[in-house]
Order: sequence, then C-alpha cells, then structure tokens
Amino acid sequence: MLKPLPIIPHDHRPQVLLVGNGINLLFGDRSWKKMIQDEMVISHAPIEYQDIKPMPATMQIVLATQDRVDERLREIGEGLAHMDMTQERTAFLREVLAMPVESILTVNYSLELEYAAGLPQRIGAYRSELKRTRDIYESKEPFRVYQYFDCGDKQIWHVHGDVAKLSSMVMGHFHYGMLIREIQDYTAEMTRRYRACQSGRIDYQPYSWIDSFLMGDVYILGMGMYLCEADLWWLLCCKKRNFPGTHVYFYELTKEDDRQKLMLMEAYNVEVIRGIEGEYKHQMPFYHRCMEDIREKIKMAQ
Repeated sequence: MLKPLPIIPHDHRPQVLLVGNGINLLFGDRSWKKMIQDEMVISHAPIEYQDIKPMPATMQIVLATQDRVDERLREIGEGLAHMDMTQERTAFLREVLAMPVESILTVNYSLELEYAAGLPQRIGAYRSELKRTRDIYESKEPFRVYQYFDCGDKQIWHVHGDVAKLSSMVMGHFHYGMLIREIQDYTAEMTRRYRACQSGRIDYQPYSWIDSFLMGDVYILGMGMYLCEADLWWLLCCKKRNFPGTHVYFYELTKEDDRQKLMLMEAYNVEVIRGIEGEYKHQMPFYHRCMEDIREKIKMAQ
C-alpha cells in the first residue's frame, strides 16, 4: 500500500532512533558470535571460530556457511521470525516505541518492535500492514529503502531487511555492496531535492529512512556499529559533509577493543556516551539511563 511520509518543515531536524541487536540480547537472544558459531557447526566448516574472529563480520558469515550465505538465509530468517515475547520484553520494547522520535530505524531482521506494537506474531500480518512510499518496478529490493511499518506517530524501518522478505536481508559483504549502491543512488537524488527546498525555504517531502538519517539528529542505542557496516559508516561520512548542523549520539557499554571505532566516530563528529563494561550486573539499567538522556536531548532540540 502506498502511503507518503509526513512532510518535513524546512527548519526542522527529525529526531531518529537507531537500534540494534542489543535490545534483543537483553532477553537471551543469540549474539552475532553465537550465530556464527552455530553456522560453522551446521556447515561442518573445517575451521575454528578463533581463525575467523579477527575478520569483518560480513566475511565471517561467508566462511561460517562455506559461502552458502543465500542458502542459509532462509533458515536463519525463519528462526528469527519466532520471538519469545515475554511480558518483560514487551514492556521494555513499548518503552522504546514510546520514545519521542519520528522514526525508529533497526538493523534487526526480526519483528520484535512490531510485535510489541500489537501486531500478531504472523509474518502474513506484517506483510499486509507494510507501507511503501514509492512504486519501484525496476528494483528487486525496494523494501529496504522505501518500505516501512506505520506505528501511529512514527515509522519503523528495517534498514537491513527483515524476515518477512528473506531476500531483503543483508548478510555478507556481497549484499552490503548492493545495499550501498541503493543508498548512494537515493542519496544523490535526495540531496538535490533537499538543497532546492532549503534555498527556497520550502518544506521537504521524504521518501525513505535515509532522509531522516541525514537531515535529523540520530540516537544509536543497542548497536555495536561494527566497522564492516559500510552502509552506515558511509552515511555518517555523507551526513558530516552535507548536513553539518545535525547531531549523532552513540550509546554503548565500551570495551577495550573499541578504540578504532571510537576514533572513527570522533572523525565523523559522533558524540559517544559511554557506560563502563561491568558497571551493571545487568544492562537494563544502562538502557534506561540512555533513554532518559535521549529524551532530555530531544527536549532541548525542540
């Protein structure tokens, strides 16, 4: 179903929340490391995890599946389609959904946010509720750029695809390369329209999550921002060059091996708000503290 996004006033910065698998790790879901190790067992890979640990995650999956990424995506996706939506998990995700942002971007393939919003745990129900901003007949994967779930006062975007359309899931550097091409194609068009609107002080019509990411203030929560996630790092670079009046905040419990990532964030003007690993017995208090800080920052930005 075609449904345009709300117009963005020429003097407004959208407020955007970007979440990752950290919001699922709180409730015992698999980490990337565990998934890679499981895939190595399934594919009978003649290697140890330590052999591939130093490699980018986008290439770990290639070796873990013995270069059968596309074949394995179906079973991986089908497994992620069934979430254990406990009362505690649902309450936490509803707090995430209640954040005063216009868009929630997620790199998760799973539909925990939609389930928490009240959608039945059926893939068919999700597909029927999806909205699209454009009809793109020439593209095989318009989902990632132009399709979203409408959650009342905000939109939920699966920027790396989701389990309702397994072919949309981005996993492995081949898929990341195609996604970057889609993002670059759209960004070239988007920046031309944006500059024309700004010069004429005209309100702007967005068509994608990319508009909000570049034009707005972005709060990154529960996401590792691995260096191999080239699509998001490219957008951070583009954002610094073309949208210097916007802000990006990265919330994370830091680890000793994060130094390179934090240096790159500093180069791209990302403000890092850090907790200390081990500061809490459980991470939930850290997330609550982060969300309170995000609410305060949004209030000051308005």
